Amino acid sequence: MKTMKTLLGVLSLAAAMNATAALTCDVSGGAGNNTGVFGFFDPQTPWTSGDIALPANTIIGATPLEVDLVLSQNVTLNSSAHYSWFFNYGGSGIATGNDLGSLYMVLTENGTPLNNNQIGFDAGLSGFPNNVNQFGTGYYDAQLQNMVFNGVQIFVSNADPGGENLTDLQISLDSAQPVPETSTMVAGALLLIPFASGAIRPLRKKLHTAC
Repeated sequence: MKTMKTLLGVLSLAAAMNATAALTCDVSGGAGNNTGVFGFFDPQTPWTSGDIALPANTIIGATPLEVDLVLSQNVTLNSSAHYSWFFNYGGSGIATGNDLGSLYMVLTENGTPLNNNQIGFDAGLSGFPNNVNQFGTGYYDAQLQNMVFNGVQIFVSNADPGGENLTDLQISLDSAQPVPETSTMVAGALLLIPFASGAIRPLRKKLHTAC
């Protein structure tokens, strides 16, 4: 199983490196709290991308959408290897039993990929009793330990038929600055995804615009 996951990651990363970037966003490399629509979430890490607002009517489906982050300076991660990510869906949100979506990422230094396998996972089907517009989750990946980077390639998708309207996203990584660890929150409830599973989809929609 471990060999298969590694192979999938290598194949997915190779496909990502050979494709054209879609949406490019300039973000701060300094420490900061969650911002925008994610401002009420407890900060888990000292570095965050902040709220990445996507163009109006952005639909993510089985073909991943790529969002490239260009940082204002290098960020040095600590040894915790912890990361988290946040989605904000438009409309009525994600119904019970529908896909919460997936996020995978590749950290870069001056455009050169640093991790051998994509970091991230599919959040799976919603088990919440009500529709969810906003949620956050996180996990650990040893590739992040003490990494120094100034860019991130993000790939987001959703397996629901016809896709879902994603309005905002955000990622957070544990940098060298100490910060208290908090629980992952979903619309006021706790959510921790203790796995990193699901097929990695190598193709993406192309959205030629800038944040």
